[in-house]
Amino acid sequence: MIAEPISFLGHPLLAWLAIAIADLWQWTPFIVILCFAALSTIPEGVHEAALVDGANAWQPFRHITLPLDAAPLSSIYLLKLILSFKLFDLVYILTFGGPGFATTSAGFSIYRRAIEQFDVGRAAAETVVYGLVIGLATLPVIRTHQHFERRES
Repeated sequence: MIAEPISFLGHPLLAWLAIAIADLWQWTPFIVILCFAALSTIPEGVHEAALVDGANAWQPFRHITLPLDAAPLSSIYLLKLILSFKLFDLVYILTFGGPGFATTSAGFSIYRRAIEQFDVGRAAAETVVYGLVIGLATLPVIRTHQHFERRES
């Protein structure tokens, strides 16, 4: 079917795809279990009462499930967002930043600067900046979570 083997970790685009698939494989079961736990906190009779009151199939999800699970789901999203910034281990194991520097993530770049180039001061400065970037990226999600928490109580 193909003339030669495909090097999934040797092509820049395919290497990122391989890392994304490995990350998906690694974290999806955990996220699904957390979502299932959040969904299981909804009382059993609420959906049945909505159906008895004449709600269609979409309305209980939109007006009951989402509002009741908005805070836990935003927490799960925040957790996965933070975990996605921590993409050092897969890059280190699968590609070591290659081919070339195509799959070098920020965490892996800081590792290379500190350990391979022995520039610990600059690596520490990059770590502080990276921490600030992560803080700024997670700030809207934290605000959304706080909004859902206030609305729920």
